[in-house]
Amino acid sequence: MLNVAIYFRYSSSLEQQKQNSEKRQRIELLEKALGKGWNIVWNNGDKETSGDKTKPKLEELKGKVKSGNVKMDILLVSSFDRLTRRDSLEFAEDVAWIRKASAKLCILDNGDELIDLNDNQKLLLLQMKVFAGNQFLKDLANKTASGQTARFKRGILGYSNVPFGFDRNGDGIVANCDMDIVKNVFSKFCETHVIADCIPLLRKSDKYKDTEKGVNVGAIKRILRHPLYIGKRVWGVE
Repeated sequence: MLNVAIYFRYSSSLEQQKQNSEKRQRIELLEKALGKGWNIVWNNGDKETSGDKTKPKLEELKGKVKSGNVKMDILLVSSFDRLTRRDSLEFAEDVAWIRKASAKLCILDNGDELIDLNDNQKLLLLQMKVFAGNQFLKDLANKTASGQTARFKRGILGYSNVPFGFDRNGDGIVANCDMDIVKNVFSKFCETHVIADCIPLLRKSDKYKDTEKGVNVGAIKRILRHPLYIGKRVWGVE
């Protein structure tokens, strides 16, 4: 019986990501392993972890494989970018530990094929697929950015989250009576340099005064850091 380690990863803290990506990956990977009759020796993943960041759980698995605490014949993942987002010529070092363990890689998106990373031909084919996948993501990102830029130039780029002191107005926003609070927050912070000193001001706003939702330091920081209040529109960043 082959020993399999199951690894998953999702990148966002959004509830939709947790429910869709993590749950979907867990179920599909388990079904695959059980359906093949493989012995599951490790089953874990990284939560809220971007593909280009350090992956603690994957590093944990790597350490256990290197030390011999986990005997792994197969590493099972849903897609290659769960392991790394490096380019096709650079990802080899991210999977070198799998090669050294003489384990094979099984990618759910790739069917039933077990990829032997010590087979140069298989490795070359994988490199080609990684290149094609990365190129698709780059093209998609460029098209999305171009589309947003075009919408911005036409004045129809909307707001997923309306900044404090504004109300939604069609595709745009319009200042409301809480805008005076925004000005007072900036004045108070410039005077004292203490974020907590601004909290009582925000409690007087229409947005917060009649709700049970409390005002915290994070709400003040979002105001002080938002570029819109100095006349700059940004998107795609927090």
